[in-house]
Amino acid sequence: MKRPVLIACIGYIVGIIWGLYLKISIIPFYIILYFLSCFLLTKKKEIRYFKIFIKGNFLLIFFISGILGNWEINQWEKDYQKTYQQTIETIVGIVESNPEEKEYFKTCIVKEIETNKKYILRFQKDIFLTYGDFIKIKGEYEKPSIKRNYGGFDYSSYLKTKKIYGTIIGEKIEVLQKEQGNLVLRIVNKLKISMMEKAEKLLGEDKDLLMGILIGEKTELEEEIQENFRKSSLSHILAVSGMHVQYIILGMTFLLEKLSIGKRKTYVLITIILILFMLLVGFTSSVVRACIMGMILMGAKIVYRKSDIQTGIAISLLCILINNPFAIYDLGLILSYGGTIGIVLFTKPIATQLKKKIPFSKICDMISVILAAQIVLFPILLYCFNTLSLTFLMANLLVSTLIEMITILGFICIFISYILYPLASFIAFILKLFLFLLNTISAFVSHLPFSEIILPTPPFINVIVYFVLLGIIKYGIYLKSAKNLYVFQKRQSQWLYQYQKKMLIICLAVMLIFNHISIFPLTLKIYFIDVGQRR
Repeated sequence: MKRPVLIACIGYIVGIIWGLYLKISIIPFYIILYFLSCFLLTKKKEIRYFKIFIKGNFLLIFFISGILGNWEINQWEKDYQKTYQQTIETIVGIVESNPEEKEYFKTCIVKEIETNKKYILRFQKDIFLTYGDFIKIKGEYEKPSIKRNYGGFDYSSYLKTKKIYGTIIGEKIEVLQKEQGNLVLRIVNKLKISMMEKAEKLLGEDKDLLMGILIGEKTELEEEIQENFRKSSLSHILAVSGMHVQYIILGMTFLLEKLSIGKRKTYVLITIILILFMLLVGFTSSVVRACIMGMILMGAKIVYRKSDIQTGIAISLLCILINNPFAIYDLGLILSYGGTIGIVLFTKPIATQLKKKIPFSKICDMISVILAAQIVLFPILLYCFNTLSLTFLMANLLVSTLIEMITILGFICIFISYILYPLASFIAFILKLFLFLLNTISAFVSHLPFSEIILPTPPFINVIVYFVLLGIIKYGIYLKSAKNLYVFQKRQSQWLYQYQKKMLIICLAVMLIFNHISIFPLTLKIYFIDVGQRR
């Protein structure tokens, strides 16, 4: 069976979603589904064309992974609910993040030694804690708030994506020991702080933007700059993603090949560098996805095998969800995987059409990648942020080469500064020019008309139907390719292709009906807003 890991990943996701929203066991549903599939396998005529989708191995992997995903999410939810009901007064833990200074207090993440649960610690400004401190806390536990209004922010779900159980307001904090915890993580944290200090010395105020690009550190970056990047559809640049990992792989491959250390050793070193990069940046969904896929690619080259990108996507997603099933709530994960899936599915057909009209191959490739990602991300962004940008293509085309140069030169500049500071100063001068140009482009595009069009939230069913339409269109493209007709018998392919048009019409009709209902509601609804006050 082809790509069993992909089938297992889909089953695992189904199990998690079932547990999140239905909050019941998925096993009875799978028993019914199993007997139904056995019944369908005995049918003749047109239903036999779907046998390929319900063969035994497919069902077995799908069912087992779904049950495991459903079981894990239920166990995690029970653990969270149990913690929310507890009264926590004293804990002993280790500081697992660098303290951040807010307006009236400081915060950091603390992991309790006894249970390995993480909490946000809020403490006074005159208390000084550092990464790795072994501390004893006396304070008040505050469970995270839930979404109280329609369309509101669910802080509880957000913290679950970070594996955090709530907030502890520290009243008395005692540092028991310094420099504790994982040695590797402490070394990497010191390297991160050292990099930021070097960048500040070399670049001054431009340090904040460079650190945002290189390691996703945006805490000190001006809100106006972040807003410009968001409006110009360039915010992915400040969230370390697959683009950054790709530049690291390309840059390190070029450098190590010049040193002539051998291909296998090059791939092993790149794998180690990717692991260190994950530790440096933090295990965000987009970084983990890109690094795991990069490591799978390096591993395949080491053993002289061809890497399958769909399997790589599935493995990376399974790793993230097994570690934390609530990561499925993470918008960063959804956007990262959505963009990647769009690039994999639609880049080639878009590029094929563009190359018929545009003679420049490299420009066609760049445009096709941007459009392919946007095709999948468009309904997600509209549903979550109510915004549509008509300048995203221009903005990304303008900065694509610039970002590549900033990323590679940025890492080179910082690491050379430890060895040869005058050379690093010269590279920093060039970097300042590139960063100024990037900032200028984002500011210019963000102020263009149609850079941010505010639209109402579409009905969720329309988002689902949109993706069904995309799947039908992609399948039509797949069937039109003569080399892919071996997957089905010729007669089966003709039948499926014939019914595509009817399916497209049905999907469009459903979207129109739900849009009509949302514009002209049949019932009156009155919403009361909960502002958090209690009598």
